[in-house]
Amino acid sequence: MFSRSRRVDLLVAALFVSLPGYAQPAAPPIGPLAPSFTADNIGKGYGAITGPWAFHPGDNPAWGSPGFDDSGWSRIETGKTSEQQGFRDLTGFAWYRRRVELDGKAGGDWKLALYLPVVQNAAEVYWNGRLYAGLSHTSTPLILWSNGVVEVDWSNLFDLLNLIAIAAVLILRFTRSAQEEKRLATELASARAVQDRLVPVQLPVLPGLHLDAAYLPAAEVDGDFYQVFPQSDGCVLVIISDVSGKGLKAAMTGTLVLGALRSLAQEGQSPAQVLSRLNAQLAESSDGGFVTCLCAGLAADGKLTLANAVHLPPYRNGEEVSLDSGLPLGIRPDTIYAEPALTLNPGDSLTFLSDGVVEAQSASGELFGFDRTRGVAARSAEEIAKAAQTFGQQDDISALTLQFAPAEVFRV
Repeated sequence: MFSRSRRVDLLVAALFVSLPGYAQPAAPPIGPLAPSFTADNIGKGYGAITGPWAFHPGDNPAWGSPGFDDSGWSRIETGKTSEQQGFRDLTGFAWYRRRVELDGKAGGDWKLALYLPVVQNAAEVYWNGRLYAGLSHTSTPLILWSNGVVEVDWSNLFDLLNLIAIAAVLILRFTRSAQEEKRLATELASARAVQDRLVPVQLPVLPGLHLDAAYLPAAEVDGDFYQVFPQSDGCVLVIISDVSGKGLKAAMTGTLVLGALRSLAQEGQSPAQVLSRLNAQLAESSDGGFVTCLCAGLAADGKLTLANAVHLPPYRNGEEVSLDSGLPLGIRPDTIYAEPALTLNPGDSLTFLSDGVVEAQSASGELFGFDRTRGVAARSAEEIAKAAQTFGQQDDISALTLQFAPAEVFRV
C-alpha cells in the first residue's frame, strides 16, 4: 500500500467521533484550507500531526474519501478545546479530516502507527476512505499499521504484556509456595523427630505399679509429653505436660522442659518444688509461651501428692480428682503451687490425660467434652485415645494410666 517514492500523497486521515454534546456553533470558524501535513521523519521515531483539522458536525461515510472537498468545513486546532474555538454544547456526531503526506526517503517497508488521545464515548478512524478501526472510551486509542492481512493495536500489546506479567506473578508465587512447602515439610519432620524423644517408647517396669500409655500425634506437632521418673527413695514421679504453640518451636521447648525435669527428679524434689523451680527457670527465659504441667509423686505405701499448673486434673477410678491449680509455667517466677495429698487403695487406678482428649471435635463441631471423658476415664490408655480419635482428633492425644497394685494385694 505504501510506495518508496520521494513524497507520497496517501491520505485524507478522517475521524468520525461521537460527541457528548453538539449544537451548531455560534460562529463556525471557516478558515483557509488546512495545508497538508508532511511526515518527514519516517524511520526516526514519531511526530505530532500539527496544524488545523477540517471539522464538520454530522455523519456521512462519504466524508472519509480522499477526494472529498472539505474546503467549506470549519477549522479546529488540536491544541485547544472546542469551547475555546467557538464550539459549545456539542452533541451527536462530527468528523475531523486532515491530509498527510509521507516522505519516503528512508526506504524499506514502512510500519506506521497512529496515536489518538483518549476519545470520549466513541470514534472511528478512516485512512484513504477505508475504515480501519473503531474505538470506544474503554479502548486503547492507538492503531498499529499491519501488512494489510493482520492488524495489531496497542491494546493487543498491552493485553500480551498483562498476560506475561500475570504469568510471571503466578510462577513466582508457585516457586515461593513450593519453597515454603518444602521448608514446612522439613520443619515438620524435624519437629516429629524431636517429639519422638519427648514420649518414651517404653515405660519403666516398677514394683507395685501397672503402667500403660498411648500417644496419638495430630497432623501438626504439639509439645505434649509424659514421663515417669523412678526416684532413689522408692517413690515415682509422674509428669504430663503440654507446651503452648505448635511445630518445631513447641517441640524444642518441650525438650528443654523435659531436660530440666530429669535434673529436678534426680534431686528428690516434691511435686510442688519441681513446678516452682521449673516455673522460675521458664519465666526467666520465656519468649511469650507457657507450659501446662501436672506433677504427681507416688510413694510405695500409696501416698499420692499432686501439684498442678493449669493441666487437666487426673481421674481416680474414673472420677475427676478435685485439685487446685496455679498459673501455667513461665508466666510469673514467684508463683506458688499447692500440694494436696491423698492415699491410694490397692487396686486403685489413676488416669492422666492431655487436652487433646477433651477437645476432640466431631464433624458437626461438637466437642468430646468432660462428660464423655469421664465416661471413658476408667478404661485402658489405648481405649481412651482411640475413643477421642474416632470422635474427631484435633490435637495430640496423650493418655497415661497407673494402677496401684502393691505386692500385699496378691498374697494369700
